[in-house]
Amino acid sequence: MIILKGQGRAFCAGGDVSLCFQNPGNWKICANFLQKQYTLNYVMATYSKTQISILNGIVMGGGAGASIHGRFRVATEKSVFAMPEADLGHFPDVGASYFLSRLPGFFGEYAGLTGSRLDGAEMLACGLATHFVSSDVYYLNLQHVMPIYNCFYRKSIRFLLLLCVNCSVCYHNGNTDMPLYM
Repeated sequence: MIILKGQGRAFCAGGDVSLCFQNPGNWKICANFLQKQYTLNYVMATYSKTQISILNGIVMGGGAGASIHGRFRVATEKSVFAMPEADLGHFPDVGASYFLSRLPGFFGEYAGLTGSRLDGAEMLACGLATHFVSSDVYYLNLQHVMPIYNCFYRKSIRFLLLLCVNCSVCYHNGNTDMPLYM
């Protein structure tokens, strides 16, 4: 299994796309950057191991691409999701046309065209997050998690998420085929 979590106030703020706009005459820099980014997103989306992303803090642009393709996305009240490429006059990338178009109603189109920010509860409500926990009570201690994972393998993902949230109240949206609680 793969566990992704940020450090500090962001899961991943993206922002690297500004590199393309700072060097408009050198298209190779942008092409190389985007090739690496899209390859990484493809590998993450098609990888057979379970991916859990702890989205505590800023999840924008490339951060969305690094987390949204995984199986479990745990948001907190500190989560802030956006596709800021729209503010730069760029189209939302990192697979956004795939995952935003699958949101209910026209919510994905709205988020992709306006670059508006969503909090963790809104991410859960629209399906961008699979689970929601309070940032005050979650923690991730791999020394405790890995023995459980090794003992229970597939079922341990439920226990892993419980450990990540310190056995606190955890909300999940019913769109995942493996609910948090048995």
